[in-house]
Amino acid sequence: MTGVQTCALPISVRQKEVFAPWDGVVEQIFVRDGQSVNQGDELVRLRNDDLDAQLVAIRNDLNEKRQLLDSLRIEITEANSDEVTELQGRRQGTQIEIDGLEKELDIFEKRKGQLTITAPISGKVTTFQVEQLLRDRPVSRGEVLMEVMDDYGQWQLELEVEERRMGHLMRARERSEAKTLSVEFIL
Repeated sequence: MTGVQTCALPISVRQKEVFAPWDGVVEQIFVRDGQSVNQGDELVRLRNDDLDAQLVAIRNDLNEKRQLLDSLRIEITEANSDEVTELQGRRQGTQIEIDGLEKELDIFEKRKGQLTITAPISGKVTTFQVEQLLRDRPVSRGEVLMEVMDDYGQWQLELEVEERRMGHLMRARERSEAKTLSVEFIL
């Protein structure tokens, strides 16, 4: 099969794309292209102003409800027997609202924590010019930010062959007893 022009690219078998978990703006980049990283190392931090505003609103509501709960407790100790039942009902309702707001706050704080994106595997950052590509850039949820590959693991050779040459390769493979073709690669 001499004379067939092809392009062969060695590619790590284990590589992972790093995605934006939420919409936001790239606030800080902790790596550069070609840098070695360990699984869990911080790669990028995003900022999401809407999420920050929601967190402030939830915290304010929570503080308001806690103050109301404290005042209801004081009122219950000072109230006469006719008012106690109504105040205890309001206190229980307020406690339920506080519990709900605390769960909501927990969800939003976890979301905020996800804005710091970490390496999914140990390896090298293979995205070219990460800093120039991402600095202060708005990104959307699910958008690929960079790629990390395991440069010490297994590799595969990706062979790109012109479509018009594929027939030659297919016929050669069919003629072989093992129905495979051996390949020799010189880097």
